[in-house]
Amino acid sequence: MECYHKQVAIKRQLISYSCRNSETALSPRSQLELLEILGTNSRAGHAQFIIATHSPILLACAGAKIYSFDHVPVCPVAYEETEHYQIYKNFLMDRNKYLQLDSIGIFFWDTD
Repeated sequence: MECYHKQVAIKRQLISYSCRNSETALSPRSQLELLEILGTNSRAGHAQFIIATHSPILLACAGAKIYSFDHVPVCPVAYEETEHYQIYKNFLMDRNKYLQLDSIGIFFWDTD
């Protein structure tokens, strides 16, 4: 995270950054920190970001223009209409609908 912050804070002119799957190695908490950095620098006019992501957290960036590449032609889509948002929302609303929790012996734990 510091790498992103220092790289962005040093720049004084408008710079464009492009990132692909920037959330891959980030925990949800770190994604929220990155989201704050993106928003702060975008609003201040220091940078613009072009990001390919599967993260509903990063997709939620205020003022972001979201484009879907799921159909031809590529078209803008509302945050709540993205497949990633809908899958996460439905899973969190009723995870049992998606899980077959029986005696298979799989255990998960929170690493944060």
